[in-house]
Amino acid sequence: ASMLYSYRTANQLSPHLTGSLEQAQEFLKRTTSPSVVVLVDDFVGSGGTFVNGVRRFESLLGSRRPDLPCTIYGVATVGVRQGIESVLAETGVRCFVADELASGDRAFAPDSDIFSTDGDRLEAESICRAIGEALEPKQPFGFDDCQSLVVFEHRCPNNTLPVFYKEGRSYQGREWVPLFPRV
Repeated sequence: ASMLYSYRTANQLSPHLTGSLEQAQEFLKRTTSPSVVVLVDDFVGSGGTFVNGVRRFESLLGSRRPDLPCTIYGVATVGVRQGIESVLAETGVRCFVADELASGDRAFAPDSDIFSTDGDRLEAESICRAIGEALEPKQPFGFDDCQSLVVFEHRCPNNTLPVFYKEGRSYQGREWVPLFPRV
């Protein structure tokens, strides 16, 4: 909802032209013109969430008249090339992002410029792995091993390192308090 509001205001769209997937489907039932639908998200990591959203929307459109084409696009603030390509391959929907993350944007990538030395990088990786395994055992470096360091004003994506967002678990006997809890 937060991203949709930002998209709507940045593009000076009327509130009645934006809404949920269900509202878009209802709008498309009433229109007599070919349409373009833009699906908005904050982060495209693996692409799975976006793919599920496209599939859900397409299932809602099942009864739409076939003579009225509906072109679907995706937009996101941040994305990873692999996820963007996955959305296109699995749904045929082109997804555009404002900031595409490169391999060097992963927290512990050898080509990352976050750390001064490889030793520093490896030590930070070891610490974050230990804490991440306690907080999120199946995804210690974020969903799909993304190693993202992205935080939005409205939420921290689960592709970000769990040390930044995961709460409700303990590490070394103490309750972990993240900087950016997911609400």
